[in-house]
Amino acid sequence: MDTSRGATQPSETEQTRISAPKYEKKIGKSVSYFHDFLTAANLEKKEYQTEGIRFCLRNEISPPALPFQTCIRGGIVADEMGLGKTIMMIGLIIANFKERTLVVLPVALVKQWEQQILKNAGHKALVYYGPEKRKITDEALAKAHVVITTYGHMIRRDISVSTTTHPISDPIHNSYTPKNRLYGLVWDRVIFDEAHHVRSKNTQIFRSVATLKAKIRWFVTGTPIQNSIHDFYSLCALLGIEASYYANKDNIREIVTSFVLKRTKKSVGLTLPPLTTHTVSVKWESRSEMLLSRSLHSGIACLMPAVVEDAAATAAPTTNPVPALPDIDRDAAPRWFPEPSVAKIGRMLQAKQSCIYPRLTCRRSIPQMPPIEDLNYCSKISKVVETIITNKCNGKRKIVFCHFRGEIDYIQERILEDSPELNVRYLDGRTKESERRIILAPDAGVDVLILQIQTCCEGLNLQQFSEVYFVSPDWNPSVEDQAIARCHRFGQKDPVAVYRFIMEPFKYYPDAAVDAAVTQCIDIDTIETYTANVQNKKRIFADEVLNV
Repeated sequence: MDTSRGATQPSETEQTRISAPKYEKKIGKSVSYFHDFLTAANLEKKEYQTEGIRFCLRNEISPPALPFQTCIRGGIVADEMGLGKTIMMIGLIIANFKERTLVVLPVALVKQWEQQILKNAGHKALVYYGPEKRKITDEALAKAHVVITTYGHMIRRDISVSTTTHPISDPIHNSYTPKNRLYGLVWDRVIFDEAHHVRSKNTQIFRSVATLKAKIRWFVTGTPIQNSIHDFYSLCALLGIEASYYANKDNIREIVTSFVLKRTKKSVGLTLPPLTTHTVSVKWESRSEMLLSRSLHSGIACLMPAVVEDAAATAAPTTNPVPALPDIDRDAAPRWFPEPSVAKIGRMLQAKQSCIYPRLTCRRSIPQMPPIEDLNYCSKISKVVETIITNKCNGKRKIVFCHFRGEIDYIQERILEDSPELNVRYLDGRTKESERRIILAPDAGVDVLILQIQTCCEGLNLQQFSEVYFVSPDWNPSVEDQAIARCHRFGQKDPVAVYRFIMEPFKYYPDAAVDAAVTQCIDIDTIETYTANVQNKKRIFADEVLNV
């Protein structure tokens, strides 16, 4: 009698089908534990939370249904900001208890996770962060059921960006033990919160966590695609999906269906106060700042192909494919931006700064810049401050998101100069932790809070604010979405208004003596109008990929 597996045992698909009731029973029991957790934490049960925890439990407990899922446990939780992803993941830790769970997150979220786990689960997690981590013994680290650490502490110094080892080649067994103690353990579950921090394969943090030994991996981020499809590919690679599979666009639907939980507030029926967006086009009120900014933009036209292409599409054909901006010697641009002393990114940064606050530009790097008499007036910040002052009596507390410290200081100065009675505070890298806690307290009475967007778009709950100002657009639309979610989230009671300020395009008036075919004025994008267009394209692309 043939006793081989093929002759006597059901196929893998049949095994999965036969054993499904057994696993569904276990999942059902775990769901009841999740409900008990919500009740004990005095949290309201919502249907979408139950659906979400079932998705997570199936991806941890049920056997794989597809061939490529053999060694893959976990997934990507990409629910929209404000749907309670943190609570769901803490509930998962309770509902399907594992001996060893590691939570990796940005520094700003350490206290929040620690407090939420203690408050809602009654468990004191081990925080592996800062100088205190040296006091944690190897034994204590190995015995801890929940360990919280940061992305910075996950970086392996013995791995460089140029390392070419295939990620997740052996997710559990590895004879080499690195100096970083977190990599010397086998984790039952790892949760990467704000997982877009590992979206780039060309970073040391990606190379590091790719070697982490873990049986289950969860990537929690409301924005799994921020710039391109490669962001999503990176998370797929860390999850353990083979590159040959996820790189095939025909398989994206299957991957999203099997491993991605993506829901919006609207799709789950969660009603929040209305969100309205106002885009404010700012005119150049000062010729001096306009000339400076236009000079800086002339050096980056080749870096923004859509600038000229979009402008040319609205006019008659021209013999000059790159129209020179008026009053600007195009041939002089290389002298203002000598290579390689100022890289391309530096050019674009200065163009951005010139749109926000001209004095941010570093004149030392452009020594041959034409003399400009007056840069004291700033059209952009004047318009931002004017709007804030106009709205100061509407009863709404205001958040202003900025990029540069000089910009933050100048906005605070201008607001207080006009309305000294307002309580205007700021948060950036200069703010001490003790002062930060005072400023962020709900009863602090802050009227206007100025935040550096790259350091304050994650982890803050600011429902006491209901008016948001973006002084300039960010290349990454997800950064702005996360920033808005600081106040437009569950718990917000007031309508939220968002103001986006964008410098208007430069006007190009063709010289009839040079090109008689072009008779109308052409708008030439500023870097801000160009960035806004790029944002829209990125949003559309991300929606198309994840909503297959």
